[in-house]
Amino acid sequence: MTGSVSGRRRLFDDDPRHLDRFGALLVLSSLAVAVNMLVDLEDPTSSWTNELGWLFVTVVTGATLVLAANASGVSLRWRRVIAILVGVVVLLAAAVSLGSLLGSDAEVVSGRPNLAWVLIATATPLFVLRRIFSHERVTGQTIAGAVSVFLLIPLAFSYLFGLADQWGSTPFFGTEQPTTAFMYFSLVTVTTTGYGDLT
Repeated sequence: MTGSVSGRRRLFDDDPRHLDRFGALLVLSSLAVAVNMLVDLEDPTSSWTNELGWLFVTVVTGATLVLAANASGVSLRWRRVIAILVGVVVLLAAAVSLGSLLGSDAEVVSGRPNLAWVLIATATPLFVLRRIFSHERVTGQTIAGAVSVFLLIPLAFSYLFGLADQWGSTPFFGTEQPTTAFMYFSLVTVTTTGYGDLT
C-alpha cells in the first residue's frame, strides 16, 4: 500500500509509451517557434487572420507542450493534467475565434497568454532537461532533446513577456509592438546576437 501511495505522488515515470521521442519534439518545437515568430496575433488589418492565427499558434504550441511532457517521462497523472489544461486553452481559443469570426461581441484574447499556459511552457523545458540528464550515453535523441530545450526556453520566455505586457500598465517594449516581437526578443536573447531594435 505504501508503494502505491508513493507511486501516485511521483512526478516522473520513466516508462511511458512516448519516452525519449525528442526527434518529434524537435520538429514541433521548431514549428512552434516559427509560428510564434511569423504570425502577428494582433494585426489591425484583418480580424479573421488574427483569429485563425491565434488558433493555429495555440494548437501547435499546445501539441508541443503535451509532447514534451510525454517524451520527458512525466507521470501519467501529471500528463493528464497538462493535456487537460492545454485542451481547455485550445477549446477556449477555438470558441473565441469562432465567435469572433461569426460576429460575436466576445472580447478577443488573441495573442494574450494566460497563467496556466505560461506555467506549462515554463515547466516543459525543465522536464526535458531532467530526462536528457538521465541519459547514460549521448544518442541522437539526447541531442534532439537538448536542441528542443534550446527552442522551448525562448518559447516559454515569449509567453512570460506577453504576460508581463498584458499585466503591465505600459507596453513591454515602451511602445506597442506586434506580438511576434516577444518571440523575436526571446530568440535574440537566447542566441546572444544582441539587441538594438527592441530593448
